[in-house]
Parts: sequence; C-alpha cells; structure tokens
Amino acid sequence: MELNLPLDKKIVLTYGGYPKTHIFPIVPHLAELRKQYEFVLLMVIVRGYLDEELLKEIERHDFIEWRNELPPTSKVDKYFHASDAYIFYKPKYEFKLGEIMVSSSILSYLGTLTPILVIESPHIQPLGGAVMKFLDMEELEDRLVSIFEGKPIVNETLKAAEGYVIRNSKEKVAQEYIELFEKLMRSLN
Repeated sequence: MELNLPLDKKIVLTYGGYPKTHIFPIVPHLAELRKQYEFVLLMVIVRGYLDEELLKEIERHDFIEWRNELPPTSKVDKYFHASDAYIFYKPKYEFKLGEIMVSSSILSYLGTLTPILVIESPHIQPLGGAVMKFLDMEELEDRLVSIFEGKPIVNETLKAAEGYVIRNSKEKVAQEYIELFEKLMRSLN
C-alpha cells in the first residue's frame, strides 16, 4: 500500500506537464468507458500545471485519483508497476511534418511491461508493436477494453515491448559499438 492505490480496481496512469492538451481531452471518453468498467484514472500532475478549470474537472469525476507531485524516476516506476495501462496522448496538431522522435517517457517505461497506449503518429513508428496504438478516442476505448478483459493483443504487445527493450538495452548497444569500432580498427590495419 506504499502508493495508497486501490487493489480491487484497474488503474490507468497518466502524467506529465501539459495536462490541458495531453490528458484532459481524453477524460470525457474515459468517463464514458467508466460506465461499463470499474477503474481509476491516476493523474500524476504537479498543481502548478493545473488551472481552476482543470481542478474543477478533477473534482467532477469520482474515478480520478490526482497526485500532486513530480515524483522521482523510482516512484514513477512504482506507479507504472501498479498500473494496468499508461496513456500517452498528444494531439495531432503538435506533431511536426517529418519529425520522428520517440517520447523519452515511452522509452523509459517500456521495460516496466505495463501496456502503453499511444496516439498513432510518426513518433512511435520505431516502436512497432511494442505499444498499443490508437487513431481516435473510440480506438483508445477499445484498447483499454482489451486490457481490462485480458485479450491476446495485450500479451502480444508486452512480448514486443520486452523484445524491444532487450534489443535496445545499453549492454546490447554498447556491444554493437565495440564491434563496430573493432571492425573499423581492423580495416585501418
């Protein structure tokens, strides 16, 4: 009970510094899904990122558990391990044409093997099947239902995430660099 979260409900995690555009647009859709499934929306957001309108939105929904904190990585790890899913949402207008950059929060927490749901974008192409992609809010709801009901896509995604983490581990990448440098050194001799 270190995190003081319910053990009898599914937990959907969101966190970040842009709640008005990255978290709150999904709340109405999750409220609809909440009518069918019992879960908690865990929002880890520092108070300074919330205006009065967003605070009222939190109060309006009994399924939102708000944590006013900017936790260290070790505690974020615990939140991920305690959660059944993490939603990374970014509106499409924020993506720039030709930009392909994977979010550091997605890369940092793939190894927790908590299903990560992300809006379809060029940013996540390198991840392949290691994340659960959605095109719109209806598909987000479908992905959450898959998680809540333990459908096969969840295990497939987690296996892909584990494979991605292993293939891109610091040890593996370091070994590839060593081999590359050794090959270059041999070619100079």
